[in-house]
Parts: sequence; C-alpha cells; structure tokens
Amino acid sequence: MNARRLWIVSGIAAFALGATTWAFPGLVGLAVGEATLALVGVLALVLAIGRIRDRRGSEVRMGRTPDPERPMPSERPGEETDRTIRLLRDRRRVSYQQRTELRMRIDEALVGALSSYRGRADAREALEEGDWTDDETVAAYAAGRSPPSRPLALVRRLVGESRTNRALRRTVDALAEVTDGAADPVPVGSEPERRPSVRRALDTNENGVAARRLTDRWNGVGALALAGIGLGVLVGSPTVVLAGAVGVGYAAYAASGTEPPVELSIERRVSTDRPDRDEEVTVETRVRNEADRTLFDLRFVDGVPERLVVTEGSPRIAATLGPGESTTVEYTLVAERGVHSFPPATALLRSLSGSVELECVLVAETTLVCTPPLQPTVSPVPLRAQATRFAGQVGTDRRGEGVEFAATREYRPGDALSRIDWNRKARTGELSTLEFREERAASVVVVVDAREVSFRAPDPDGESAVERSVDAAGSMLVRLLDDGNRVGLGSLHPDPCWLAPSVHRDQRVHAAELLATHPSFDPVPPDERFLSWRWRRRFRRRLTGDTQLLVCSPLLDDRIVDLLRSFEATGHPVTVVSPDPTTDTSTGERLVRIERALRLTALREAGVRVVDWPWDEGIDLPLERARTGWLR
Repeated sequence: MNARRLWIVSGIAAFALGATTWAFPGLVGLAVGEATLALVGVLALVLAIGRIRDRRGSEVRMGRTPDPERPMPSERPGEETDRTIRLLRDRRRVSYQQRTELRMRIDEALVGALSSYRGRADAREALEEGDWTDDETVAAYAAGRSPPSRPLALVRRLVGESRTNRALRRTVDALAEVTDGAADPVPVGSEPERRPSVRRALDTNENGVAARRLTDRWNGVGALALAGIGLGVLVGSPTVVLAGAVGVGYAAYAASGTEPPVELSIERRVSTDRPDRDEEVTVETRVRNEADRTLFDLRFVDGVPERLVVTEGSPRIAATLGPGESTTVEYTLVAERGVHSFPPATALLRSLSGSVELECVLVAETTLVCTPPLQPTVSPVPLRAQATRFAGQVGTDRRGEGVEFAATREYRPGDALSRIDWNRKARTGELSTLEFREERAASVVVVVDAREVSFRAPDPDGESAVERSVDAAGSMLVRLLDDGNRVGLGSLHPDPCWLAPSVHRDQRVHAAELLATHPSFDPVPPDERFLSWRWRRRFRRRLTGDTQLLVCSPLLDDRIVDLLRSFEATGHPVTVVSPDPTTDTSTGERLVRIERALRLTALREAGVRVVDWPWDEGIDLPLERARTGWLR
C-alpha cells in the first residue's frame, strides 16, 4: 500500500470513528481534553489554508485534444521579422544577435537599393551623409545615429511604438519608395498574429499511454472539508463538524478513483487510397473498448494528414463504452498531391470521478497517394541557347538547317535547291544561299526549391510557394518533353530528388510519380537542416557539360542566389521561375519583399534569366511575357 492510499484509509477510519463517537456518546472511550481539541481545530484550519492557497495557484490539469479540422497554416514571408520588430520594445526579450542581424539586413537592403542608381561606395557615402532622403529620422537611422526626439515620442511609447521602432518602420517605407514598392504605412505592432497550430506529433508506433495526469478537479472540496472540521471543533459545533465531514467523503470518493481501462483498438477504412486531385475521400474510423470494464469518459480524435482539409463530418467524438462496445467517426477529406499518412489518433480516458486522466495514442496505418496527371504549359518554356547535338526547338548561334533566318552567303556547288535565294536570282541574276539558325534539343534539369525557407504563402490557409513551384515544374517538364528536349528533375532539399535527363517515353510517368511521392516534394516543411555545400557538390557531379537548369524558387534568402550564380559561372545556364508570395501589409513583410526584388536584380546582373511570377497569375502568362521580352 502506497502513502497516498494509506492517508485515504486513515482519513476514512478517523471520519468513521468521529461519526460513531458523535452519534453514540460513551460507546468509544476517548479521553480528549479541550486543549487537544483546540490543537486539532487549529491544525485543520492551517491545512485548509494551505490547500486553498495551492488550489488558487494551480489549474485543473486536463489534456487538450488536437484540432485536425484545421490544416497546418503556412507562414507569411516576413512574419518572423515582424515578431522580432515587435519584441524590440523590450531589449531583454531580443538577443543581441537578432538585433544585429535585423540591422545588417536593413543596411544591406539600403545599399542594394541605392546601388541601382550609383556604385556601392557612393551608396554608402550617401547613407553616411543622409542626402538620399528628406526624412531626418530615416537619415539618422540609416547612418547608424540615434533618431531625433519628437514631442509625441512619449505618446507613441505609451501606445506601444518606441522611437527606434518608428525609425525602423519609416526606413523600410523609404526603401519601398526607392525600389518602387511603396505601400501604405502600417504601424508596428498592428500586424495580425499567426494562427498557431495545436497539432502535436506523438512519436510512437504502437498503441499506448502517452501521458498520465491527476486532474486536481476535486482539490477545492478537500480544502472546504478541512476548513469546516477545524471551525466546528474550535466553536464546539458538532453540526459544522459533520458538514465538513461530508466534504471528506467527497474528497475520498475523488481520491479513490481507479484508472480507466486502456484496452482500445481502432480500425480505419477509406473510400479509396489512390484518389485523384480534389477528389473527396470518405474516412470511417471505429474505436472499440476491448477491456472487461466500462469506459465512462472517452474523448477520441482521429489523426488527419496535416495538409488535408475536413469538409464534412467530424473526426472527433465523446462517448461511454461498455465492455466490447464500439463507436464510429465518419468524415470527408479533399485529396491533394502527395503521399499522406494518417498520424496516430488521440484518446483521452477519464475515470468516473474525473480525477485521473490518461492520454493514449492509437495507431492504424493508413496512407493516401494522390498522383495527379501532368498537364503541359500552353506557352513554350523559354530556354537558353546552350543545346545538345540532337535536333529540337532551341535556337542556337550555329547556322544550318532551321526555320529562323540568319544570313545569306555565296552559292556553293552542292547546296540544296531549297536553300537558294530565288528572289535574288530573279533580281540580280546571282546565285546565293540562305542560312538559318540551327535548332537543337536542350538538356534541362527542372529543380524545385523545397527548403524550409520556401514554405511561405501570402495566405496562411493557402498553398505555399513550394506547392506552386511543384505544379509549375511538372507542367514545364511535360512541355519540354513534348518539344523533344532531354529533361530531368531535381530538388533543393535535405533529401534531394534526382531524375537524370532523358527523352524516354517513360520519363513523364517517372517524373509524375516522383513529384507526388518523393519526400523532397512533401507539402510539409522538412525538419532536417539543408547543407548547401553538400548539395552543390553532389548535384554538380551529376550534370553533364551541356545541361542547363530551370529552377523554381520564391528566392526568399541569399543562399539560393549564391548557388544559382555559381552554376551560371561554371557553364550551366540558369533560368529561374520565381513565384512571388510576398506582401506589403506590415513592416517585416515589406522588408522581405524589398530583399526579394534586390535578389532578382542581382541574378539578372549575373546573367541569370528570371521569370517573376505574380501570385495572382497562372504560369502561362509570365512564361509568355518573358519569352516575348527575351526574343526582342
């Protein structure tokens, strides 16, 4: 018998003895003096005060069920920067490294923006002198000086915006004007908070208890019982003592509660395990009590894949199950591209009194695989002139057979009659030969930037830039194959994908399967760290000398810019298709948008072609716009 049960038994015995003595005076011979009774009363009151103080400082500890009806939200570009800016009001909550990194980002953005009009040295000189802006606050902040004080500074501080925060916000606004990205100013601190996800990953492969809790929901009853007994003893009122003794009975009832039985099994069935995209999938999950005791309070929530949305029904239920009884939840999901494994279900089991709670995980392995067919883009995919020796549709600088006119030359014996310029022969009587620009097939690897930093979206509930990049990569890959090019597939990811360039008829099928099932194209951000040097070394070994890259990336950090410039410099032409998930509704979001615009400029200056893809457009319009511009 443990100490807790010993105290329970002792308390019940003392209660029974006291009640018997009160009901039948003289039956039990106890010689108790008034001093002893007073001591017992004071001790009971002291214990009651201690229990009341403990109760006020604690909460009822009950488990919280997951919320699978809500899909995992995507982070907006600049959201993390906004959090840092809001915390700048209290220097103790922001590390020196965070403040330094933010300051360096703003300085680099200022220099990059002003360098578009002057050299970097002149740009830094302009920042030091402050003649690039008429705003004294912005000029001082950009030069590293303290912003000037204003009469309303105290008022702004009281409403939550410090002098430094105000200077930072106005500097970013000035940057937006310099880069032609001006937006209506939004006060720091008014940005909407990110909707948190309450999902929890339970690392287990079998059914079992993940947590055990004493809920403390009856703590207050014990305190009231002690208070009643102590007060009744001191004032000499048997009625008050008896009233307090009733509370002791309730406390004993709560403490004597046994743990609920943990013998549950679940069975999950789906209407189809290989649905088409946007197809509705009906899920039916049955949970059964395999124990020989009644389960009085069951709260069950089925595991739902993170990126799938519940459209009908509910994956949760509350029930009481007798031995051998079962209950069922039924709901409908909408399928999306990828492999979707159902996480463990969660069950909260409580005793009859509610004083003990067990949190359990229930595993039923179920997987949905959605492999949408790849549809080619309507617009041709613009490629660089570097090509292979095979015929295709990529224009080269070589002259020979083709459809695009290049030049004329003197006739040579043996030239084909179809290449003679008969119009010139008719005008001048001289024979000349037409030359055309040769068209060859390209060797292309379509690469998707699937690093954690790229999982951003302007709408937390919408698709991320990675999902949009995967869709575009599939469409462009099919169009390039249809045009006769050798096409492969790769990814920027801790677990990278690789499909060597080929024109084989099965290449389309292999690519579609990889885009749907390979871990690097999973719609959930990776947990592993991406090492750029390792990826670059392995990827470069796989490339042949005539291979060019078509990269889909939102360009949300400087590391991707360095990687792309290194491939361009080593003879592998790079074309970037960049979906733009940035917005300008807050200071941090505007800063990220400015930084992305500067990265586009840096890539173009390095010779990399960039297709800037607005979020509200399909992929065909930006491709056609870029192809038309590059042909001029």
